[in-house]
Amino acid sequence: MFEKIWRFDQIEKIARVQAQAFARVALLQCKRLTQMSEPTITYRVSGSGLSEATVREPTEFEVTAVNTAGEPVVTGAQLFVAIRGVSQTRARVIDNANGTYTVLWRPPQSGRYSISISNFGVPLPGSPFFAVATTPEPCPSQCEL
Repeated sequence: MFEKIWRFDQIEKIARVQAQAFARVALLQCKRLTQMSEPTITYRVSGSGLSEATVREPTEFEVTAVNTAGEPVVTGAQLFVAIRGVSQTRARVIDNANGTYTVLWRPPQSGRYSISISNFGVPLPGSPFFAVATTPEPCPSQCEL
């Protein structure tokens, strides 16, 4: 009877080749699953709060998530809104559970603000948006002395 004696370097080489082949197959399967399970989601952003606002007054805009068929995508979004400008302000994102998200914000000071919107760190089309906050003009007929 003849037995083959394997050297350590031969075993190591065979194991490395098998591991590389396994990794390639796993990567291909992962890519296929990702392509199958990820529907294309389009985000639409609308509302007056994207372009104009009144100082110390709440303003809002809406983000709508739809799939390729135009149907609302109810789950799966992680929206982040950053508003930077002449003064610090925060945005509040409300998930309406119907594929829409309402974003509320209140500019504390007049000036220009940049509104950046992202989903899982990926900027939405058109982002950043620019809004101008103005101080309301007094109306003499509404004033009392």
